[in-house]
Amino acid sequence: MASEARSVPLFQLYFHELLWLVTAICKNCELIFRNTDPPTDGHFINVDPELHARIATVLINAANFKKLLVAPTVRPKAQPLELFEFRKRRAKILATALAGIDMNEMFNVKVRNSIEHFDEYLDEANLELAAAKTPPSPLAAYNMTFSSWELMSPRPYPVRLYIADKRMFHNLKYSVDLGKLYNEALTVRGRLLETPALSGVKEPGGLMVPLGPKPNEPDAQDAIVLRRKRR
Repeated sequence: MASEARSVPLFQLYFHELLWLVTAICKNCELIFRNTDPPTDGHFINVDPELHARIATVLINAANFKKLLVAPTVRPKAQPLELFEFRKRRAKILATALAGIDMNEMFNVKVRNSIEHFDEYLDEANLELAAAKTPPSPLAAYNMTFSSWELMSPRPYPVRLYIADKRMFHNLKYSVDLGKLYNEALTVRGRLLETPALSGVKEPGGLMVPLGPKPNEPDAQDAIVLRRKRR
């Protein structure tokens, strides 16, 4: 498998993509935690759309991370067999490089789905609430941050609600532990930086990847020159 990875021109970019995704997860989580640090005494309620946009970004990055490590087990009808088999081999190589790391929270797709397809999940919740004999709570909290669940009793029905002291994000019936997700991403990041594919790399960035003969070889074309446009 390692030899196959070396024969694929852009295979190292999968490792760079994984590093880019987990680094973004870590940085966004750190900003979320810093901006919602619970007070030593008392409570707070915040309405911060930017915070929830950042949480959504964390969940989408985690979902894209999972797609690189987990390939579909059934081939879609429109997908060529060669591509399907390559995706399975690619996912296996990347998963092997991260073997032994707990990534359960990063692989939690339920909450991400409830964000990405919010209209459908909200439709379902509305039907369930309308049919219920008694509501699950007198109030629903939408796009809010509570310092703690202790802030309100009974607890509100959560519609994109972040609980700061537990580092838990709740959306309708689903929840994700951002603290655990962050720790998983940190562990993954550390492992990735030790892989040969990312030798010498400290942070995500850009790179030029050779796809053919070097410019000084006989069958090489003229070297590509990058020039900055003058304004």
